[in-house]
Amino acid sequence: MAAPGKGARINICVEDAEEVASKLKPARGRAAAKRGATVVEDSSSSSSGSRSRSQRRHGGAAAAAALLSAQAPLDVDEAERLIQRVLSFPTRFAGSLQHEGGLVAVMAECDVNISVQPESDSLQNTAIHIAGTAHSVGRAVSQIELQFEAFAEAERKAKAEADSGHMEETQIPQNVLSAALGPNGADLPKVRQKFGGIMIALMPPKDGVFTAMIGPGTEEQVQQAKADLLQRVAVATSQDTPRDKARLKSVYSS
Repeated sequence: MAAPGKGARINICVEDAEEVASKLKPARGRAAAKRGATVVEDSSSSSSGSRSRSQRRHGGAAAAAALLSAQAPLDVDEAERLIQRVLSFPTRFAGSLQHEGGLVAVMAECDVNISVQPESDSLQNTAIHIAGTAHSVGRAVSQIELQFEAFAEAERKAKAEADSGHMEETQIPQNVLSAALGPNGADLPKVRQKFGGIMIALMPPKDGVFTAMIGPGTEEQVQQAKADLLQRVAVATSQDTPRDKARLKSVYSS
């Protein structure tokens, strides 16, 4: 057999270690004799020596196996570990997701089990239970959270659209129009700007009364603009006294 080159590795089975050592022992004895050393041989019988070597072989193999099992890390894929997550969402979202097939689509795509249960301490929220491998549950959670963000954004837009369509109207007597809003309503742009640019239009007078159309806009904007117009009309109607004139001046300058 050729000698191993530099850096080569020699693997020796644990059970063969004693046999190799027994072959090397005479050589070590001869080398020691040449150096003038005294070699001490085992005085036990060959049968007891054989049993001792066998026990040492099996003992060494068991010890090596135990050592390897203690030191070797467990090869566990965390992504395949089974877990469960519980998410809490508004019931209106969880209900629509369940009845419109959204949960079924997530289960099929992500390979998870999903169940829906109302929360005992809140009628407004619903618990969504997701079970499966860690990787699959993570994907399912991300998809449901993205769907909730889209749901919430759609609700906000719908509310804003509905709210921005609010309109009101109020009457302004023709004889106080100039006092309340300047000549021919010249101060209306100031009122519009004061309340976020809301539209205010004067309809042609009927029976000596103008109708001011306020909006569309949010309910808050419309109500504030209407209150401002009513205050101006009230002050203009009762401006005969110096005190009323001072009130009117303060309203116009605001």
